[in-house]
Order: sequence, then C-alpha cells, then structure tokens
Amino acid sequence: RYGGLNNTMITGMIRQREFGAILLEPDSFAVGFPGFYAVDEAIQESLFDAVRAKYREAARLRSLGNGEMTLRMYLPVASEDGV
Repeated sequence: RYGGLNNTMITGMIRQREFGAILLEPDSFAVGFPGFYAVDEAIQESLFDAVRAKYREAARLRSLGNGEMTLRMYLPVASEDGV
C-alpha cells in the first residue's frame, strides 16, 4: 500500500491501531529500506517502546523462517491469553 514504511509510520501504526497479535524477531527493526542499512539502536528501541506501551510479550516461538531466531509474540495488554 505504501511502497515502504519509515520509522515514523511504523510507530504511528503501532500506537493508533490495535492488532490481535504482533510477531517480531529481536532484530525486526535493525535493517532499513530501501536497500539494506543499519538502523540506529535508539530508533530500534523507540519502535520496541511503542510495542511495549500497548502489548505484552506473551510467548517465544521458533522462527518460521530459518529457525535461528526466536519469534516474540506480543498481545494487547488487555487481551487474555486465549486470543
């Protein structure tokens, strides 16, 4: 829809919308686009702060990809585990 998302757009989406669940790898915000470039650690932390403000870590799962990273599942703070 956007052709690309910047940090401000991602943070806004996390703050303004409610998702049933968010699945992230520890390095989810470490690489920027277009191209591949390292994202400043302070920006990465601000994105995770936006997640933690409305969501709680509910589980750690094996990655669906190469299996090397653990996926972290975040659920809305008000949500029950049975979602």
